[in-house]
Formats: sequence, structure tokens, C-alpha cells
Amino acid sequence: MMSVPREYPMLSEPVQPVFDPVPHNHPDPSCHEDTASSIQLGGHQQGHFRRNSSEDLVGLGERQESDGFTTVQRKKSSKGVDIPRPSSRVTRSQTVASCVDHPQFLHIRVEDPRLSRPMYITPVYASCSPVGRRDLWMGLHQISLVVDGPWMVGGDFNVIAHNGERTGHNTRDRGTSDFVDMMMDCGLTNAGYSGSQYTWTNGRVWKRLDRVLINSAVGSSCSRFSVRHLNRSTSEHSPLLIEWSCDDDLGPRPFRFLNVWSRHHDFLSFVSQKWSFPTHHTGMTALWEKIFRLKQGLRWWNRHVFGDIFQRVRDAECRVDEAESVYDSDPTPAHRDTLY
Repeated sequence: MMSVPREYPMLSEPVQPVFDPVPHNHPDPSCHEDTASSIQLGGHQQGHFRRNSSEDLVGLGERQESDGFTTVQRKKSSKGVDIPRPSSRVTRSQTVASCVDHPQFLHIRVEDPRLSRPMYITPVYASCSPVGRRDLWMGLHQISLVVDGPWMVGGDFNVIAHNGERTGHNTRDRGTSDFVDMMMDCGLTNAGYSGSQYTWTNGRVWKRLDRVLINSAVGSSCSRFSVRHLNRSTSEHSPLLIEWSCDDDLGPRPFRFLNVWSRHHDFLSFVSQKWSFPTHHTGMTALWEKIFRLKQGLRWWNRHVFGDIFQRVRDAECRVDEAESVYDSDPTPAHRDTLY
């Protein structure tokens, strides 16, 4: 276990998911952690997280109602993050432990059998004040001195890194130099991104306030690492979708039954056809063969019958991304109508 600067309170126990199916209000900003792993950070709308339910970790930056999430509340009421996860993805083999509890971030240590080493993740919700952010920069600097593995820091930093990350006004952003100095002191670099250039807008000004920073150990541990700016939808901020895979992540995916299959008009007849197909075995061997054959058939059926449905969703999201990019570069009323 890494040592932690004493000036920041620690949670004395590992964070363990507790199932809570009843919708409830979160008093604070919140944070949520397969062969390939993924995270969503920022983007303060529930719709993205409910739709993309395969994410392993979700970090939210504003108050909201949460339905269908398993939640572990922070032990402080200060600004920061909670750790929720969809109830269907809770596994005993995963361990998420809070290392540092800071008003502007929550530093967590994630262990998973699919990862060759622990991963450190720090969701951030920075102060709007340049003076207030100095405490955040100091906290991240102290963590950088003791972190001993792959480390990613992401969320709403409330500051840009250079003037090219804004448009719509000529006012100089305060605190930019402090932000850049922090990245250099902590050994953090921008992870890059795909999608819209700006992650925040109020309709008149556009800025890249949300981003993901990584240390050198992430590059050496992950064979693939990407960050995507999702469309903003009803929020002023874009969610950040982080995906990565490690060399140890290779191998077959386990079979998963999708509840949506049962709503298809051909589902029961397809299952009946596969199950009734004759077998030359008896007893448990016959049962195993039927189950194996059904799983293989459902994989094919899902790919060819439901694949087009998922593709239509992806196509719709791409159209929204394109419309958002056009509106960001040329915010005319006509382009706004196309987007919304």
C-alpha cells in the first residue's frame, strides 16, 4: 500500500460496493470503476451512463439523481467524488480502495485480476478560482511523489492549458501557467483525445476544461489507451470516455445474456429451434451440448439480428458529434437547430 501525505484524510477501509436499487439523491459530486477496460469522467448527465452501461468506472462532477447504480458514499460532505458502479458489474475479484480524500479530488487504487499491476485513478472536480486550484495542484504533486504504478488524472480542471483551447472571447484565462507547471512537476502529460475540440460551452464561449492526464507508466502498461469527448447532450460539459487494454487482457470474452433479446419477436422461436435440435448424447453431456450450442447460436443471432440496432445507435451518436462539431466552429442559429 502506498504511503499518503498526512494532511489529506484517508478512508480507513477499502471501498466495497453495497447494492442499493432505490433511486436516491447524491449530496456530493460522484465517482464510479472485462478484457478491455473503460471509464467515463465528467459530463454531468445520467443518460450517457445508463446507455453505455459497460463502463467499469464512472466519475461524475455534479449533483444528480442516480437510478440503478450501486453506490458507496464518501465519508465527507465536501466537494469531491463518490464511487458508484452498475449493480450488474459488481464482482468480488475487484478491489477499489480510496487512498486520499481531498475536497477537489478522490485518489483511488484499483486492483483487478485482469490487470498486471494496480491502477491509480484520480477523478478531479477543480475549483473555479485560480487560488482555490493551487491546493489541488499541491495535492496532485504530493501524490506524484509516492504513486508507484500507472496513474491517470481526469475530469473538470476548470482551466485551459493554452489559448488555443478556447474560442468566443479574448479575455485571458487566469491560472493557465500554474496548471502547466503542475503537469510538469507531476510528470503528467495529456492523453490526447478524439471528438469535439471543446468540452464545455455556455453557448457563447467554448473551452477545453475537461481532460485526462497520464504518467509514463500508463504508456508502458497499456497496449492501447484512448480518450473520446462524447457529445454534451443536455449538459454544458462533454463526458470523457477512456478506454484501454493491457497485454494481459487477451482471451475469450465470457457469454452474457442480454435482457433486450427477450423483447424481440423472433427470440423464443430461435431459442426453441436451437434447443430442440437433436443430440446423440444423454444425461449431463446432452445438457452441456445443448447449452453450448445455444450460446453459440445466440452469439450469431445477436451479431446479425441486433447488430444493426446497435449500429443505428452508433450512427445516431456520430451524427450528433458531427452536428456538435459544426456548431462549435460556426455557432449560427441554423446549426443550433440542427444540433438540438
